[in-house]
Amino acid sequence: MRIAIWGTGWMATNIFDEAKNKYDIVYFVDNKWERQHLYFKKIYILSPDDLADKKDEIDGILLAVQNTHEQQRIALQLRKIWTKKIGLFRNTIDYPQGDMNNIGWFDVGEKIIIPYMECNIIDTCNLKCKGCTHFSNLFKDNTVYDIEKFENDLKIISEHIEVARLRLLGGEPLLCDDLERYIDISRSCFPTTDLFIVTNGLLLSEKQTELFNCLRTNNVGVYISGYKPVVKQKDRIIHLLETEGIDYFFSHEIDNFVRFMDFSGTNERVVSFDRCFHKGCVILREGKLYNCPTEALIYKYILHYGIDEFKYNPDTFGNDIRSNDVDWKKIEENICKSVPMCEYCSDKGGEPFPWEVSASPDKNEWCVAKR
Repeated sequence: MRIAIWGTGWMATNIFDEAKNKYDIVYFVDNKWERQHLYFKKIYILSPDDLADKKDEIDGILLAVQNTHEQQRIALQLRKIWTKKIGLFRNTIDYPQGDMNNIGWFDVGEKIIIPYMECNIIDTCNLKCKGCTHFSNLFKDNTVYDIEKFENDLKIISEHIEVARLRLLGGEPLLCDDLERYIDISRSCFPTTDLFIVTNGLLLSEKQTELFNCLRTNNVGVYISGYKPVVKQKDRIIHLLETEGIDYFFSHEIDNFVRFMDFSGTNERVVSFDRCFHKGCVILREGKLYNCPTEALIYKYILHYGIDEFKYNPDTFGNDIRSNDVDWKKIEENICKSVPMCEYCSDKGGEPFPWEVSASPDKNEWCVAKR
């Protein structure tokens, strides 16, 4: 397969030797004008505009890009100038150096491409982290994504979107009684997608063999978030997963969360978006695709604390996928840019604070200090 590698940075450098043993690398491509029409690794660097004249020489373009938002933006850019395959490293979050054994090749056609999508299948959590970005410590009941609606929404998406990575989370997904059904449905709709459940893992030892059988059968991994109570049980959790033959990834120890909301009304939307650590994190919730968890779940915060400073109706947020006249290309453009919610996230960046549990959360846990 003849490929061009998009990017000439550290990731391209890192994957080059392994990539050249697997593919015929005929060009590099770079958006930076100062790199174009030079040589990298003795291979010519094209500008994106050059691709139209090189279609007969290239079978696919592999994106050597770690950031999921950048992957999304480049995929949108390529849709307008490219008609063949785009290759994405499916898991650049956990393997930023690029895993040559986990590349998804997607046809550029009617379907749009989303590098990363996540979905809360349940909102409640057993940890109650202070400043939870999914506001899970505000949900008291085990509210779940109705499974029939979940299946219908995933079927709609699978008909129109190529999803490279799908994460099922919460809340805490292990609290979901029908977790196996959510996994079965997800794999049925996305047979080749990199699929993981994201969990703190504290309840794994209580699960029955049906869950582990389901994970193995569907080739679904377990991503363990390394909160302090979880790290204390790391050896036990890993031993269990390895004994059951489950693919897993244990994150680094999470020492800090970040507060980022600001209801002053003075934030520049585009600047906030550029600084956002959620950028590129598309979330499916109740028939809508949102640009980030905050946009999808801010309604819970507003209702819980009776926030008056918020001038938008959260019901108008997100991109509806259930209507009869969905413009999928418009959705592809929307998830690459700022949204009204960005006005309520600090345009000066977030503030780290030590991770801890907060069973009775205060509204300021999510908000930056007055500046």
